[in-house]
Order: sequence, then structure tokens, then C-alpha cells
Amino acid sequence: LSLFCFAITINSAILIVAATSFYYRRNASGTGEGAGDLFDAYALIKEYVGKGSAFLFAFALLCAGQGASNTATLAGQFVSEGFLRWKLSPFLRRLVTRLISMTPAIIISVALGRRGLDTLLIASQVILSIVLPFFVFPLVFFTSSGSGLMKVKQPPTESDDDEYADFSSAWYVTALGYSLFAIMLAANCYVIVRFCRGES
Repeated sequence: LSLFCFAITINSAILIVAATSFYYRRNASGTGEGAGDLFDAYALIKEYVGKGSAFLFAFALLCAGQGASNTATLAGQFVSEGFLRWKLSPFLRRLVTRLISMTPAIIISVALGRRGLDTLLIASQVILSIVLPFFVFPLVFFTSSGSGLMKVKQPPTESDDDEYADFSSAWYVTALGYSLFAIMLAANCYVIVRFCRGES
């Protein structure tokens, strides 16, 4: 449901904004040149698609942010429970980890405003693109059949023999994962080389 309702809508809106901003070389106010930020995106979608689509674009961004925040909060909760041994109630633990994840964005938005939010968004995407391959490779490796980590012991039965269920990925899923890793790594290397050569 979220894929067909929100993901397609937000990706289509991003394509519309990119085409309007870069092809026609204008921002939301109609003056100047350069790429637009999220505020320009809302204004452009409202102008060319409609107010309802602009609201859906903003709402989809909000839902995407909430989903990412919930994932980070749960990850922080598991780390605090397993590694830090925090003896807190689940509510306080979630509150603390959520505040830790929200504090940098709040500080930057209050101190720098719209320009700071735009810079923070770009920086977060750059950092994500750089670190993502380092997470994809071990994930694909550990879930592949060659690692042996996805074999889980079954509950005891009448037989004395230990039975294991193999939850490892199929070979084509593993091949697809390694292919995506190679594409991301090549794209990162390409961007880094262009940046070091001073190309935009």
C-alpha cells in the first residue's frame, strides 16, 4: 500500500521538480537559476500539479521521516538493551533514543533555518551514499548460504538427531545483492573521482 500510494507519488513529484528546476533553469519564485530545495519542491508541485499533490508530497516526506526515525529508535533501543545494559522502562528508553536522534536536526533548524535544513539534507544523503555499501556487503554475505549463519536449530522432536532449518538467501537473491553493492561502490568511486578533479 505504501509503495503504490506514497512511494510512487513522492518519486514522481521529485522527477517533476527535477525537470522543472534543471531543464527550465528556474526556481519556485521564477527568478534566478539553481537547484531547488524541499520548499521549492512544494511550491513547484503546487503550481504545476495541484495543491492536493503538494500536500501529499509533504505528507509522504513526513511519513518517510517518521518511518526512518522509528527504525533508528528501535535500533538504538536494541543497542542500549544489549550492549549498554540500560535498566530503563521501554517508554523512557524509546524517549531517550528518539530525543538523541532528533536533537541535531532541531538545533540546525533553529540556528540556521531553511539554509541549514537544506545543507543538512544534502549532507545526510552524501553520508548515506558513502556508508551504504559498507552495510550492504556484510548483510548480503551473512545472509547467503555460504556463511552458514542462517541455519537455525529446530525444536526437539521424537528423533534424537538435531535438525536445522536453512533461512539463507537463494543464489539469485545473493547475486542481485552483490550486483547492487558493485553498482553503489562504482557510483561512489565515480563521484569521488569527479569531486577530487574539481568537476561539478
